[in-house]
Amino acid sequence: MNIKREGFLELLEKNFEGNCAKCARAINVNTSTVCRIINGNSKGGLQVVTKLMQYCKKNGVNYEKVIFFD
Repeated sequence: MNIKREGFLELLEKNFEGNCAKCARAINVNTSTVCRIINGNSKGGLQVVTKLMQYCKKNGVNYEKVIFFD
């Protein structure tokens, strides 16, 4: 499982006004983790993907647009 960068950017803009810190708080990860995903320096580990999936389910976001399964 990995995070789709484009889908994550769309989620960030739509749900968090482009604010990495707000997104990080909502999914309970470090702000630096969100920044690394956005910059393409990280694909997000299992813990980040799991927390992001939980956020999506709780808030009615289609997680298939944000996460892909390989």
